[in-house]
Amino acid sequence: MLYGPPPHSTGVDVWGQPSRSAEVAGRPLGSTLQLFRAAKRVRLPAQPPFQPLAVLATRMRGHPGSLELAKTRRFEGLYLVPTTNGWVCVQATRFQTCVRGLLRAGVVWMFQSAYNGIDIWGLAANNVSHLRLGSKSATLRDNVFFVFRPMKLTSTAHLPKTFGTLLVTYRDGRAPARVVIH
Repeated sequence: MLYGPPPHSTGVDVWGQPSRSAEVAGRPLGSTLQLFRAAKRVRLPAQPPFQPLAVLATRMRGHPGSLELAKTRRFEGLYLVPTTNGWVCVQATRFQTCVRGLLRAGVVWMFQSAYNGIDIWGLAANNVSHLRLGSKSATLRDNVFFVFRPMKLTSTAHLPKTFGTLLVTYRDGRAPARVVIH
């Protein structure tokens, strides 16, 4: 988790995602997610003030591989690009990252602080039917989910140990899984 005061704000800027070593399922992501077979292809825009997403992918530990730009997809404000080594790189308005795979529960998440809470985005396996964070249902479409959690972040000394628990429900009727956002 990275944190520090954002410019022109009295809050705290927080960003996080699971450990890469926990991303063990659904690999290679670019070929196992329905998103890359069904959704419309889009062009990856330049995203100042970040370095190009292709540069980020070449500098990351674990070697995500080269971006397969012809397979770029968009969901809300997220651009998703599979790589030659089976990862998926994600570009949003305020962050960029690459994920190696899904957690055992069939999802992988990333979050960032927002004006009055946290935005949580993620990828879900083809067999995930629904996600909830507390009483809030996540928007889930084409393997991508989003949910907002209202909360007040005032200082790094008062950050919660967790930012909530996702309840993951599956199409095949198996028992739901719980995934802690930390």
